[in-house]
Amino acid sequence: LHENEKRIIAAFFCSGDIFSVEIINALSQHGYKVKKDYGIIGCDKIDSYQKLRPRLTTIDSNIELMGQEAVTLLFEKIVNADNIPKRDIEIPISIVEGETL
Repeated sequence: LHENEKRIIAAFFCSGDIFSVEIINALSQHGYKVKKDYGIIGCDKIDSYQKLRPRLTTIDSNIELMGQEAVTLLFEKIVNADNIPKRDIEIPISIVEGETL
């Protein structure tokens, strides 16, 4: 933090990794340092952003499994039309620890 500044925001939670990178860049231009002055976490687990330094902390929402489940449901709907029972589908998520939180 800059001299005589009070911390108002301790961390940012971004709905996508791309937004996290934009916030890191914008705050860096103003002299703030990630992890020292603020934390940041994204959501997407975009592999190319894991090559950045500092490595981005992000949420892996298991988008591939989500897509597979959606396709399975679509095929069931096509084959069975009206006879698909209602059910809950759980998609596990995880935090991918980086260096930004």
